[in-house]
Amino acid sequence: MPFPDFTEDEVTDVTPDAAAAASLAQLGGNDVPGKFIFMAPSVPASTTTTGKVGTSRDEAGSDMGDYGCDVERHTVAVQDARGKGMTLHNNGFELVQSELDAPIDFLN
Repeated sequence: MPFPDFTEDEVTDVTPDAAAAASLAQLGGNDVPGKFIFMAPSVPASTTTTGKVGTSRDEAGSDMGDYGCDVERHTVAVQDARGKGMTLHNNGFELVQSELDAPIDFLN
């Protein structure tokens, strides 16, 4: 199955699935529901290539499609980690304040 994109309805509809309902009920003041696509348990997990999961590319290097991607969509609680001392080294991400010279136009 190709890796799916979210449709406009799926992006705006954040109705939780049954498994996420309990965690979403515990949302804090700045926590929000988020929609994510995860690999299904049926997809072989490996830190080295198996040739079973991947992305095909054309001669220019653009994606032509995925293979071996059995995915599941989930709505989960996204917790507000601001002010909780998260660091790139310890948590895999870090929120930093960075002033930009000009706004970034992500659509251009």
